[in-house]
Amino acid sequence: MAVKERKMVVELKQQLMDEEKHENG
Repeated sequence: MAVKERKMVVELKQQLMDEEKHENG
């Protein structure tokens, strides 16, 4: 369970980073 939660957090962080990259363009 903990591992699954950590994976979700990592994916969310990755998504945020990708969005920031798009904004900086």
